[in-house]
Amino acid sequence: MEVKEEQIESEKNDVPNFTKVEAFPPVDTERFALKVFFDNGECKKYVLPIERHQEKDEKVSFRGYEFTDKIWQSAVITDDVFSQTYNKNIIKFENGFLLSNKLCYSEGTDYSEPELTDDIIYEDDKCILKRIWKWNANYVHLIYENVWENSDYWQKELDLLKAYVVKDSDSEQLNCIIIIINSKGKRLCSVDFSYIDDFHEGMAIVGKNGFGYGYIDVNMNFIIPMQFEYAEEFINGFAKIKQNNEWHFIDKKRNIINLNTQTNKEKYQEIEDYNEGMCRVSTLKLEGKLAYYSDYNAGIWGFLNEYGEEIIQPQYIYANDFKNGIAIVCKGKWTIDKKWDNKCNKGMYWTETELWGAIDKKGDEVIPFIYDEIVTLDDYDEIFKVHYGGWEKGKWGIIDRSGKWLAEAVFEDIYGDCVNGLIAFCNNNRFDNDDTLIGIYDINNKKVLFEPQFSDVDIFKNGEIIADYFDKKQNRRIERIFDRNGKEIFDSEYSFISPSYKDTYMVAKDNIDNRGLVDKKGRVLYPCRNNNLRFHYKEKLIEFSENNKVGLKDFDENIIIPPKYTIISNIGDVFYTVQIGVNEKSKVGIITPNGKIVVPLEFRRIEWLSDDKHIVCCRDGFCQMLEYIEK
Repeated sequence: MEVKEEQIESEKNDVPNFTKVEAFPPVDTERFALKVFFDNGECKKYVLPIERHQEKDEKVSFRGYEFTDKIWQSAVITDDVFSQTYNKNIIKFENGFLLSNKLCYSEGTDYSEPELTDDIIYEDDKCILKRIWKWNANYVHLIYENVWENSDYWQKELDLLKAYVVKDSDSEQLNCIIIIINSKGKRLCSVDFSYIDDFHEGMAIVGKNGFGYGYIDVNMNFIIPMQFEYAEEFINGFAKIKQNNEWHFIDKKRNIINLNTQTNKEKYQEIEDYNEGMCRVSTLKLEGKLAYYSDYNAGIWGFLNEYGEEIIQPQYIYANDFKNGIAIVCKGKWTIDKKWDNKCNKGMYWTETELWGAIDKKGDEVIPFIYDEIVTLDDYDEIFKVHYGGWEKGKWGIIDRSGKWLAEAVFEDIYGDCVNGLIAFCNNNRFDNDDTLIGIYDINNKKVLFEPQFSDVDIFKNGEIIADYFDKKQNRRIERIFDRNGKEIFDSEYSFISPSYKDTYMVAKDNIDNRGLVDKKGRVLYPCRNNNLRFHYKEKLIEFSENNKVGLKDFDENIIIPPKYTIISNIGDVFYTVQIGVNEKSKVGIITPNGKIVVPLEFRRIEWLSDDKHIVCCRDGFCQMLEYIEK
């Protein structure tokens, strides 16, 4: 706002003087913003109140002055005739526009960022632990890139953190102040956000109260401005957004696919997300209206392409999204049968026929519609569990994406997923009888590896199998462990076996708390003893419990850390994280491997970053970042 002489007269006040001014680079919602420092130590952000539609204009007119990004960067503190008269300094721009300290102080908002420090909190002959910044923030959380890769989901840690400066850190609404920084304590964007999501496909949803939701990239560029009433994450290049109370899809080039045409509103009752450029739509909404059970993807389904064009006409009573070029769908016909009507439900839908198969993106059949059901398997995109031959006399088997049998339909039940080419099967329906025994079938070699004889089975990705078994010689239940080919790894007398560090296994006999450690040949590395929680074979340390507290001892029973903590983690690292209490009453700190306290147990959360050099410590109203430096 322009400062005129008559306005200066009214500014004989106790407002502090400017000491420093910095112009921010232009960003969404804050085209022209300043960071101003005052001589009382406060820092505020002042944003020139231009209209939103002006933000993209090369030149902006405000109160008779023209502004460009270059002109805004010319802001300087000056002692002109007004400031000399009233002992108040002024911010001046090269176009002659003036800003007073009173205006910036009263209309500015508090600007928060970490305070950089250089405090050594621990040092020995091997390392230094230094505090590099501190901040009066409520919480600081890591921001991740969520990645789907070969059907595996994992989170990639970025050098980005979001700090909740005020209000509730768990709120999904636009009523928080959230600031993005990096591990070094540098604030990366001047905007005070109200919502920040993790990154999906290189984009993160951000929101600001009064403006709505938009998307940024990892370099803090606003790819899609904050303007929507609601927004969802990007999936396969598209995101669902809500604008003017209507749902649309948007791509990363800001192209909006309008699925809310009058024709679509009348035709589609359900519109799902895009997957592989195809959007699943239904002309009938059946959630909660099925006579026998409620299924989330029951309807009359078809598919639209990335332009919103109907490529596959709605016709399938069940449909899954496309994955690796095909979609599992089901043919049939919904009818309303009065026999299902009662005082609680009326007009419930039913189908006498379900024929499952798969189609490609043209709608052509790639798996014939001959199955009673097709079930996808975790970690496998190329094979499916199928029921064939009718529900009364049919069986379960495994097929590939072309419908070729990998395991004939001879199993009464297939238990769990396929792991490393192995499936667990039953000769009876396990849901009807918990005592049904389990066998294992080898898909790769098309043979039964074990006839049903186990009460439970765990198959691991390395091919190892741990199975519950009633041993007649010992007259009790034990667990046995086999390799991928069905060969027993060691002769077991244990009721519990769990893989541990490398080729070692944690074991127990009658009491699950009396744990020991054996190697791959079954040789005892540590005998089963009371209250052993976890073994750290590389460090030759054992977590043990006493009076519901956890401590550490070595393999010779020497106590290294007395049992006084609720949790000890990061064992084997340079420092250990320890916790006393749970939930809201928990207190977390850091100790050395010999138990010396490095960071007092006064924080709510302590987290190591993936670089193994930075540690974020948070409690209500205070956060700090520590840096580990090896000598």
